[in-house]
Amino acid sequence: MMIFREHRAILLYLKFIQIIFTIIVLTTELVQYVVFSSLKADSPDIIAVNQFINNEYKSIKILDNIVFLLNLITLGAYVFNFKKIWNKGPYLCLELFLAALWFTSAIGNLDPVYGRNPAQTCSSAITSSLTIICSTWITSVVFCWLNMILLIISVFVTWRVGQEKRKGIYHKPTVKPEVKNRTSQRQSVLFKQGLENPDKSQPVMLESGIKPLMLVQLANT
Repeated sequence: MMIFREHRAILLYLKFIQIIFTIIVLTTELVQYVVFSSLKADSPDIIAVNQFINNEYKSIKILDNIVFLLNLITLGAYVFNFKKIWNKGPYLCLELFLAALWFTSAIGNLDPVYGRNPAQTCSSAITSSLTIICSTWITSVVFCWLNMILLIISVFVTWRVGQEKRKGIYHKPTVKPEVKNRTSQRQSVLFKQGLENPDKSQPVMLESGIKPLMLVQLANT
């Protein structure tokens, strides 16, 4: 079984990917806003766009973007102070908080699905403006839920690391039997040679490297 506390790069890589996905989501949200703001009142798709992005959805998007930006800042600070956070934690409460925030925003981003038919609206697009809004919305939804999955994985990894630290679980390197026997034989030979030919000026270091053995003292006892 993998010991997660010995593979801190896993959590670090997860945070880097989460930052990339968050940037992608924020970029798509920005593109949606720019395209929507540039639509003119006489645009052939203005009615469809207003049905797709109604006043309620606009309010949700403001909250979503605040959460996305807050997550990005928090993740950046997390990566910047990762070594300190890893040594002291990592903090499960923080991971749960980020996952909960992102989950509410991911649900909110699905608002056009409830009560409206985005597929039908997008398929009937006449101008490129509505097509861009639809494609960026789909991209945003996909990466929102991909990031949600990564956050859940982060919560699991953080929980496992905490469990391993509390239980004192770590990897104990094992020595192969043949290596152990060979080392023991070499130590025996060195020990015998030291007793037969003691050199009072040179201590002998056992191959195990634990501590020097003064063969002269052993020979005189």
